[in-house]
Amino acid sequence: MSGLQEGWLKCEEVSSGMFPDEYAVQCTSADNGPFSFFINSDLVKKNEKLVKVYILDRNKDYCLIYLPDTPIEGLSRTIRVFGQYVLEL
Repeated sequence: MSGLQEGWLKCEEVSSGMFPDEYAVQCTSADNGPFSFFINSDLVKKNEKLVKVYILDRNKDYCLIYLPDTPIEGLSRTIRVFGQYVLEL
């Protein structure tokens, strides 16, 4: 997704995935709904519980992000989260 700003999303949990090169992550949307997905290990900072995302829009309180993969819960890859959980690169 060229041209979009990359950032890091702070997650609640990062654990081993089903395959050696992936992690399972759990995060929270701004609607306080949890969401989770599997992600390639290249896009994760496990010790810091950070996942690389694309930032679509941002204001004082919220950030609209595009996830690297579809959430398990069947949600869209575009999610609104609290801005404090997204670090810009």
